[in-house]
Amino acid sequence: MSIYEKLKSLVASNRPFSAAETTAMGIPTQALVELCRRGEIERLCRGIYISSRAEFTENTSFQIVAERVPSGVICLLSALQFHGITTQLPNRVWVATKRGTWHPEIDYPPVQYVTLSEGMYSSGIEEHNLGGVNIKIYSVVRTVVDCFKFRNKIGLDVAIEALKEGRNKKMFTADQLWHVAKACRMDKIMHPYQETLNQH
Repeated sequence: MSIYEKLKSLVASNRPFSAAETTAMGIPTQALVELCRRGEIERLCRGIYISSRAEFTENTSFQIVAERVPSGVICLLSALQFHGITTQLPNRVWVATKRGTWHPEIDYPPVQYVTLSEGMYSSGIEEHNLGGVNIKIYSVVRTVVDCFKFRNKIGLDVAIEALKEGRNKKMFTADQLWHVAKACRMDKIMHPYQETLNQH
């Protein structure tokens, strides 16, 4: 496949792509500069491009963040939105990174970073392919527990709503919730709310 064909295929994918990705494919930087000049692609933020004809979806922001922060994990309000267990519409992408890890400033989309210890960061990560981009995101049950852990940041009402929705939709069992809550040292905090739900 020629350089032109590779670039044409990438642009036609309608997903964000990085300058590092095109370099790895043997596509010179000048080709991106030329496509930007011609209005065929747009520069979303540093090193990230997308076709000018691409339709932005709710996953586009996740794709951009995954390209810019490969080790980042979508968490909290953004993970709730992805899993469909919240009525919240976050105005930024919530991303977890390992403590001590450098993370870039991103022009678009707005990003809220949460730094976690090695153990907390590593558990409960799922990987999903969204339009050709690999996204790391915390599982439903891990996200619900995190919402209680970070209730001062996102609001206790959001955490309770997520717990109710996750249980109503049978997205996790009581045992799974207890296991993750205990591992995250949130079992005592969450116990009263679980008991209240059990009584209804």
